[in-house]
Amino acid sequence: MGRENKMNGLDLSQASHRAIADRLESARQSMKATGIDRPFLALMVGNPIAQVKAPAMLNPRFEDEGLPVRMVSVELPVEDFGGVYGGLLTFPDVVATVITVPFKVPVLKFCQSLDRSAELAGAVNLMMRTKDGSWVGSMKDGDGFLTALKKAGFDPIGRRAYMAGAGGAGSGIAVALILAGLAGIDFHDPNQEKATRLAEALGITRLAEPPSNLNGYDLLINATPLGLKENDPLPFDPSTARQSAFLGDVIAEPERTRLRGAAVQRGLKNIGGMEMLKGQIDALYRGVVKAVEDNMAGGR
Repeated sequence: MGRENKMNGLDLSQASHRAIADRLESARQSMKATGIDRPFLALMVGNPIAQVKAPAMLNPRFEDEGLPVRMVSVELPVEDFGGVYGGLLTFPDVVATVITVPFKVPVLKFCQSLDRSAELAGAVNLMMRTKDGSWVGSMKDGDGFLTALKKAGFDPIGRRAYMAGAGGAGSGIAVALILAGLAGIDFHDPNQEKATRLAEALGITRLAEPPSNLNGYDLLINATPLGLKENDPLPFDPSTARQSAFLGDVIAEPERTRLRGAAVQRGLKNIGGMEMLKGQIDALYRGVVKAVEDNMAGGR
C-alpha cells in the first residue's frame, strides 16, 4: 500500500477511515475560517456515537468564551479500535478525548499516567495531552452521577446501593459514591474478571446473580447499556424496591427509559443519563481547557 494512503494510523483506502480524516479536516478548516490560526480538537469517541450530547453542550461554551478548541464526535470501529485510536492521538492538534461506550477500558493502555479516579475505576472517560506530549487519563462519570444525585436531593452518606454493571461508567460511579461516604455497594456484572477487580479495589460486594428483591437498598443504579434499545430487558425490577429508594439510570437517550418508567410507577425518585451528563459537563470542560492551555504553553 502506498504511503499516500496512510495518515497518522488511518488507512485512507478504507472509507470509514477516510471519513474520520475528512471530519477532522472539516473541523479544522471551519475553525480557521472564523479566524482561529491554531485550532485544537477534542474528540468524542465511541460506538455508537449518535446518542452523545457533550459536543452540542460544550462547543457553544468554547465558542462563547473565545477558546481555540472544538469537540468533534467520531464513531470508531470496534474491531480495529486500537490502531485507529492510537493514530488519532498522534495528531498534534488533538489535545483531549472524551470516551464513551465501549472504549472506556480499552483506552487505558494509551495513557502514560492516571489520576486517582481512573486508577480506582480501572477505566477512563477523559484523556488530556500534557505539556510534554504524554497522555493522562481521568474518570469523570462518577463526578457527574454524584453531582446529579445531590442536586436531586439524595445524600449518599451512610446509604447502601445496588448497581447493575461494572464497566467504565459503573466503575466510575462506584468510586465517586464510596469516596463520598456511601456505606456499601452490592453489584452484579457477568464479566468475572472486571467485577473482581472492582470489588477488590473498593471493598464492595460482587453478587454472583442479581438480587431477586431490592428492598434492602437506598439507591438503585443501572450502569449497563440496557435501555438504549426499546426492547431491551430491564436490568432489575424496581417494583421490589422500597418506595423511599432512589434510582439512577446512566442511559441518556432515550431520556425516559423503560426502567425510569417502572421507577415512576413504583413511586421512586429518579435521575437519568442526561442529568448525569449535565453534572459532569463542567468537569469535562475544565479538562479540555487545561489540555488546550498546556499545549499552547508547550508550543505544540
